[in-house]
Amino acid sequence: MTENKMPGDNVTDSAPIVLAIDTSTPRLGLALLRAETVLASLSSLPLDGPAPHSRTLFDHLANLFRLAGTDVGLIDLLAVATGPGSFTGLRVGLAAMKGLAASLHRPLYGLDLFGVEAAATRLALPVLVLIEAGRDQVFCGLRQVAPDGSVSILGVDRYGSPEAALRPVLAAADLSVTTPLLVTGNAALRCLDQIRALATDLDIESSLVEAWNPSSPGWQIRPSLSDAPVHLALAALRLARNHQPALSTPLYIRPSDAELNLQQ
Repeated sequence: MTENKMPGDNVTDSAPIVLAIDTSTPRLGLALLRAETVLASLSSLPLDGPAPHSRTLFDHLANLFRLAGTDVGLIDLLAVATGPGSFTGLRVGLAAMKGLAASLHRPLYGLDLFGVEAAATRLALPVLVLIEAGRDQVFCGLRQVAPDGSVSILGVDRYGSPEAALRPVLAAADLSVTTPLLVTGNAALRCLDQIRALATDLDIESSLVEAWNPSSPGWQIRPSLSDAPVHLALAALRLARNHQPALSTPLYIRPSDAELNLQQ
């Protein structure tokens, strides 16, 4: 019988095992960590195919545990990407992880990818995150990273074309033109021209960098460097160690196709 553990148990005084999954895109990402050490990680696995999502996901999970040489019953906490991303993919991931958390009596931490990407920079400053949304659109969110690694929302999250999403997100946050800003995410490079044009409109210098340079003024743009499932696990571990509540509310931002069809 699996031991019943509450949030925070075996987290502050041991090396807890954390399972994290990202189903926000058609490519599945999985990671299994013991504290900050990666035991196994799988990425870019297809979620779509002839087999049902639920069966495919648990087959990949079984493979992850085989690679790590551990067992699902040893998990201490779970983490799942809550969005933004594929409506169907997010629902599959959330449902599967909620079921697993309930059956194991383990806490489940849902984290939005804007916050995960921002926290992964390990920089205490505003971070603008651009995530591919398909259909030539992007999800756009601004986050403030504090010195202790906690993340807060600035402004309002948006989706749409880069031109339509970027400007209102930054305008709502009311950032000073002298505020340092890092722009990242898997859509950052695709939106490079739009970011630079917006910076020019605001009379702000912008540069493409591989790592943050604190002596460089203006906006710095770099591609996403994070392994999302690994950083999901690390973010969940930080929340658990700080005895934060385990929440898993989806962040869809864009309505589903069914909702959009009803509006037409």
